[in-house]
Amino acid sequence: MPGTGARDASGGRPGSPNPRGAVPIVAFLRRREGALEVPTRLVVLLFVAISVVALTLSIMLTPPGQVPDAGMQFDRAVEVSQGSLIGLVRDGNSGDFLPKGVVTFEMAFAPIPTHPAAKVTRSELREADRSVWGRAQQFVIFGGTTEYPPFAYLPGALAVWLARIFSSRVIVAYYMLECFNAIVFVALMGWALTLFRGIATSLLAAVALLPMTIALAGSPSTDGIIIGLAAVFAGVVYRELADDPPHLTGRAEIVVDRRRGLAGWVPALSLPEWGAVCALSVAVLAKPAYFPLVLAIGAVQARQHDLLRYVQRVVPVAALMGAVLAAWYLLGARFQGAYAVAGPGVSPVAQIRFILTHPVRIAHVAEATLNSQSVFYWHSFVGILGWLDTPLESWLYLSILVAFGVLLVIRLVSGNIDWSALLCCAGAGILASALVFITLYVDWTPVGSLAVRGVQGRYFLPVAPVIIAALGVDRARVAWATVWWRVSAAAWLAMAWLAVGGASAALLGRYWLT
Repeated sequence: MPGTGARDASGGRPGSPNPRGAVPIVAFLRRREGALEVPTRLVVLLFVAISVVALTLSIMLTPPGQVPDAGMQFDRAVEVSQGSLIGLVRDGNSGDFLPKGVVTFEMAFAPIPTHPAAKVTRSELREADRSVWGRAQQFVIFGGTTEYPPFAYLPGALAVWLARIFSSRVIVAYYMLECFNAIVFVALMGWALTLFRGIATSLLAAVALLPMTIALAGSPSTDGIIIGLAAVFAGVVYRELADDPPHLTGRAEIVVDRRRGLAGWVPALSLPEWGAVCALSVAVLAKPAYFPLVLAIGAVQARQHDLLRYVQRVVPVAALMGAVLAAWYLLGARFQGAYAVAGPGVSPVAQIRFILTHPVRIAHVAEATLNSQSVFYWHSFVGILGWLDTPLESWLYLSILVAFGVLLVIRLVSGNIDWSALLCCAGAGILASALVFITLYVDWTPVGSLAVRGVQGRYFLPVAPVIIAALGVDRARVAWATVWWRVSAAAWLAMAWLAVGGASAALLGRYWLT
């Protein structure tokens, strides 16, 4: 008779609602009812419909280059489309040789970010429309993105490559790139939503339709794709938690045999779990600060309070991901050289020395930063559009806060929260958020400063889905009352349409209406 952790002949646990058979991905996504339940399917369809409207309006109303780092992100996509995976260094500056038409196109709208009252003019539109690729090239500096791996840029690079085949105008490639990024974001987020159930679906849809999320997804930035990849990873973590009944020990999740030595530390991940690790790896290669999110892959073992098996599950995956990350950046440093300093007084080496010699002072830095910037972090998490020069109406920030509050209250009053899994995933999210602060304190903040500079709320958008994954799991599998689902759906739908309308009005007023 098999033990509690044994697997049956099909490869799944005896009595498990989703046994792993010959086709793991099918077994993983299979529902007891044989299909996606109606509330989840409805949320996915509503998300796709609303996101298409929101992304279309965002792309149409946001002039080229009016998203943080849009120019550098576009330059990197053009570079990758030319087959260059790593940038070059000339006179200490990182960049690459690009067609001169790219520079002409980007300069057409360059005055707008530095003049908050400036509007888009017909002359700027004509100048951008006349910019063509041509054969002549020049060295373009975009040091903020040259070290990023090309994987997240592949949709944009494909868009640029196709656009150059059919049109000689740079503006066509720019808007095609934005559309491709938007399509990939909707596909990733829609896939992630199909993995969630109940209140978790509403919470993730609410995050996915925030004005900041939409602005990033419909831009040359890879941030929208990174958010989508993090959501897919979180969805797989959620399904592993939801499909693993609390009474099962899961001892067969890790193949352990003390006689095999290091071979015992091999995680027996399913195909969807390996896919989730690959998705997170692409996000981490683009933004290394999100590396701690890999700790959530052991949420099932954390629920079982099995520290040894948690370590055996997480450490090999983290080591593999860390090795790939280190290899890429060492390769980049080998061929690219030193990166440009962010500004006067900034020295990563001196800042690290300061942290090591003044460890107590770091607590004061954290306190001062949060006290002075908490409101800004919330606003830039929800959405400060343009180059952080186009805030939304204050009532909209409050309305979205109330909508999230309603969703969280609904989840809390239902009870049966899996606190062990939540602690695991929340801890991973907190560590990733802390690493964001540490990275920017070292790379962007003058030595010894009393507050961290450069942190924006949008950096925490990829962290939210991982916390939602554990928060949404109902340990006792209590069926949701229809009334609660309707209230949660109404909350995120109201928030979504308010966000679409508020963001569109803000963009119209900032760039187009005099």
